[in-house]
Amino acid sequence: MGTKESLLELERQLWNADEEFYRDTLSEDAVMVFPEPTGILERSAVLEALGGADRWRCIEFDDERLVEVDDTVVQLVYRAVAERSGDGSEYTAFITTTYVQADGSWRLSSHQQTPIDE
Repeated sequence: MGTKESLLELERQLWNADEEFYRDTLSEDAVMVFPEPTGILERSAVLEALGGADRWRCIEFDDERLVEVDDTVVQLVYRAVAERSGDGSEYTAFITTTYVQADGSWRLSSHQQTPIDE
């Protein structure tokens, strides 16, 4: 499996992963940027927020791209359409996730969601 396919699989898992998975995947200085009211979260706040988060029933990616910044930094860019488990509401967004390679594994360094009104 190539880098793009591996990171897309990792990204799909993150949409419904538990705290332990995030703890293993996030870099120590990770930051995630969500639409309001969530806003900007550092690693510790992301881990704390996972306990009460409504998860996703269905997630689809398209227009996936991998931007290789250098040998140890890549950006995964895609469009996501997801459906909430609780109320079934749909969410569509452009996503950018930056991964850095450390100790032989890819670690999520930053993640940003830009909602799309459809």
